[in-house]
Formats: sequence, C-alpha cells, structure tokens
Amino acid sequence: MSATSFDTLAAARSLEAAGFAQEQAEAITNAVRDAVTESVATKTDVAEAKAGLTADIADVKAEIAEVRAELKAEIAEVRAEIAEVRAELKAEIAEVRAEIAEVRAELKAGTTDVKAEVGRLDAKISDVKADVVDLKSELKGDIAKLSARIDALMLRFAVFGIGLVGVAVAAIKLL
Repeated sequence: MSATSFDTLAAARSLEAAGFAQEQAEAITNAVRDAVTESVATKTDVAEAKAGLTADIADVKAEIAEVRAELKAEIAEVRAEIAEVRAELKAEIAEVRAEIAEVRAELKAGTTDVKAEVGRLDAKISDVKADVVDLKSELKGDIAKLSARIDALMLRFAVFGIGLVGVAVAAIKLL
C-alpha cells in the first residue's frame, strides 16, 4: 500500500494542547501514523485491487466457459452413448421377442401334433373297444354253442350208458 498523508505535526500539537507531554504526543502521533499508513487503503491501492480482482474474475469466467464447453462435450458424448445403448437394447428386445414368437409357434405346432396323435389314439382305442365287444359277443355265442354241444354229448353219453347197462343186464340174463 502506498503512504497516505497524515499531518503528524498537527496531531502532536493537538495532543500537547490537550495536556500530553511532548514525548507522549510524538509517540502517540507516530503510532497513529504507522497504523493509518499500514491499514488504510488509498485510491491507488483500491484501483490496484480492483484491477487484480477484475483480472481474477475474467480468469474465473474463462475457466467457467472452458468447463461449460467440456461439460457440453461430455454430455453430448454421454447422450450419444445412451442413444447407442438404447438402440442396442431395442435390437436385443426385438431378437428376444422374435425368439419368443418362434418358441410359441413351435409349441403350437407341437400341441397340434400332440392333439392329432391323441385323436388317432382315441380312434384306435375306440376300435379296440369295438373289437373287444365283438369278441365278447362271439365268445358268448361260441360258449353257448359249446355248452349246447356238451349238453347234447352228455345226453348221448347218458343214452349210450343206459343202453350199455341194458345190454349188460341182458347179457347177464343170458348167462
């Protein structure tokens, strides 16, 4: 800081007039002068400080502008990356949807095949059931025929047995 004007002589005389001794007045005046010159800013000091602050402000503004430009560039890069990731995700989602559609189609085809096979098996089962019914009928008829033949044979054997007994009795009588 540059020196400010301070009338030390006038200050010392005022202190002496107020009752201070010359040595005391000079000591107080010197202390005040030192304090004022050390701590009071002059117009030049203020102008220098203002110029320094103005330069600092300009530097800060330049740095802010630089940071803004960098941030804009980085934001643009991030947005581009986000757009790229979105596009990739959309493509992958489309692929997954296509795979799901394929699996559904395969399942439908498989279900149709299974239904057709079940239909064929149901028809075969119906045919087998009809054959079983027919066989039961035939067996019942055959069993009835066999039973009638057995009954007829038993009657013949009975008649033959009675005839044999009659011949045996007659043979015994002849004897």
